[in-house]
Amino acid sequence: MKNKLSLLYKILIVIVSGIGLHLNFKFLGLRTGLLYFTIISNLACFVFYLVEVLLHLLGKKKYGRFFHLFKGTVIMCITLTIVVYQTVLADKGIYDGHMLECNFVHLFTPLLVMLDYVIFSEKGNIEKTFPFIWSLSILTYGILCELYIYLGGSFLKGSKYPYFFLNTEQYGIKAVAINMLSVYIAFLVYGYLVYYVDKKLAKKK
Repeated sequence: MKNKLSLLYKILIVIVSGIGLHLNFKFLGLRTGLLYFTIISNLACFVFYLVEVLLHLLGKKKYGRFFHLFKGTVIMCITLTIVVYQTVLADKGIYDGHMLECNFVHLFTPLLVMLDYVIFSEKGNIEKTFPFIWSLSILTYGILCELYIYLGGSFLKGSKYPYFFLNTEQYGIKAVAINMLSVYIAFLVYGYLVYYVDKKLAKKK
């Protein structure tokens, strides 16, 4: 029974994340949308859960090391999306007049994915190196973002920066470097917190 509920829940995640991506690509445009960590993390959720559902239906689903590593990366990235938006970006007016699009990618999908881990995911499969590997995703995005900016790329409405805290012209290179490092460290610390909680939940079970 739990397996059936888990499958139905994951299908719900695919549907909700798919709707969110569709609405945001209509609002932002495909090319512009894919420049934002928010959209990338939601796309990762959509692809991962779609593949998981298809493998389950085909009877070919396997819970190997790569599965748990990639699923952890998806969960961490979508968690960062909801946390950063709610604590830093919510009052910046980026989604003025488009709150439905905003809520799908910053609230609905992240909460569904986080609850999937809490309710349905098997605990005790997170290895000690996983949080560091997960953290490479945010580090890679930051580096690629700065490279794109350096090469003259632009974001929504011609903005030179995807997020205000990356604006080197306004805050300076040092402040932006500190901002990026702070996000990275917080991401890494949270990853290890998840690792230890996962281990405790596995022992308790």
